Amino acid sequence: MKKIALITGITGQDGSYMAELLLEKGYEVHGIVRRNSVQDYRNIRKIKDKIKLHEGDLADSGSLHRIMAEVMPDEVYNFGAMAGVSPSFKQPEFSLMSCGVSVCSLLEAVRLLKPSVKFFQASSSHMFGNTCISPQNELTPLQPISPYGCGKALGHNLVRHYRESYKMFVVSGIMYAHASPRYSEGFLLSKIVSTIRRIKAGEDIKLEVGDIDVPMDIGYAKDYVEAIYQAVQLDTPEDFIIGTGEIHTPREFIELSFKEAGLDLDKYLVYNESLKRPSEVSALVADYSKANKFFDYKPKTSFNDFIKIMVNGL
Repeated sequence: MKKIALITGITGQDGSYMAELLLEKGYEVHGIVRRNSVQDYRNIRKIKDKIKLHEGDLADSGSLHRIMAEVMPDEVYNFGAMAGVSPSFKQPEFSLMSCGVSVCSLLEAVRLLKPSVKFFQASSSHMFGNTCISPQNELTPLQPISPYGCGKALGHNLVRHYRESYKMFVVSGIMYAHASPRYSEGFLLSKIVSTIRRIKAGEDIKLEVGDIDVPMDIGYAKDYVEAIYQAVQLDTPEDFIIGTGEIHTPREFIELSFKEAGLDLDKYLVYNESLKRPSEVSALVADYSKANKFFDYKPKTSFNDFIKIMVNGL
């Protein structure tokens, strides 16, 4: 009998990769999409006829309960949330709701309707904020410094609460920065790649950037999704760090990406102070030794190969 999975954020980067992976493994896949909004199905266009989509809203607990009752999944993967740190400073209340309060609504629906479900929550390294501990592991104290980080910390703590209080199989993957050709437009790495493609197409444009020397641990999204699946298949629920354990900067990404594209960076790079965030996190780097111990996790894609994938849209 086929396992049934329900994915929030299924049209996004992580959700679409997870849907493809689960289909390959023989799952019946369902996804939640927002109602009354213009949907972008580019990331799931190749599998849209193989999955079932349900209209709902993470801010509407009633719709979540309805969808849970209809689908009665074996596994739930929660990727749905405000995407990114920068937008959260402009919409702090929405960020807290979508990254934190909505997690409670989903967990309550699972608890009341099918508490045997295996539930995955996409947590974020931004929960660590300006930590003095490096690298970070699953026991590193949370010190978020953005509304996004605060919302993710709320969701992460709710997972622990439901696991300990109700003995549910709920796990968090503390995911460090990750991207792919499916990464949402408006974020720096997508902006870099999009600018390169437009330049190659003959447009006379510049790449405007803020602070590009912020250290970051960044990897290929598809590697992380495979790790998430492994975490959910364990017999006991555990939280895991998912990252590369390496530090790079946006400057490195820009320089190597322009080199990969055969472009002279000096002709196109422009600094814009207004693009800097109100605050930046410390050097966040993953200690993924626990995931390596439990299911032999290690990132498959090198930084250089990751750049080639991004620039060439593989």
